[in-house]
Amino acid sequence: MKLILFSALTFLLLACGGDQSKNNFPAKSNGNNNPDSLNVPDGFDYKMDRDITFKLQVLDHNGTPGKYIGIKIYEPSENVLSSDDTSMPNIEPKAILIYSGQTNGKGYLEESVTIPMHLTSVQVQASQLGINNLADLAVNKPVVFHEFK
Repeated sequence: MKLILFSALTFLLLACGGDQSKNNFPAKSNGNNNPDSLNVPDGFDYKMDRDITFKLQVLDHNGTPGKYIGIKIYEPSENVLSSDDTSMPNIEPKAILIYSGQTNGKGYLEESVTIPMHLTSVQVQASQLGINNLADLAVNKPVVFHEFK
């Protein structure tokens, strides 16, 4: 009985690849795998994000600066967003918040925000009712200015 059990276990081990070589890694290619030989353009820095300075101003419907108004910057949403000036904009729950802050006592916000390199635009929401408080802003320049009014 022990001989049959031993034979069966030996057969199973050989069937599971026991006769393969110990090195299971693929053979090295003859190509050049040296990272120093890559043709990388000058100035390429491998960064996955960039800093954009947002200069945002909030004015109420009379043109008075909106003091201490909340500002949120989101990655663009694929849904059509409401910019109805009678209610808060409908930001999709799946939208990714990038930055949250507020204007100063003069209704102005200037902040450098790190955003992912793949974004070409962002959605900015001002928590001020009675104005167009949602904007899609292109981020193809290092400084972005927008006035909510």
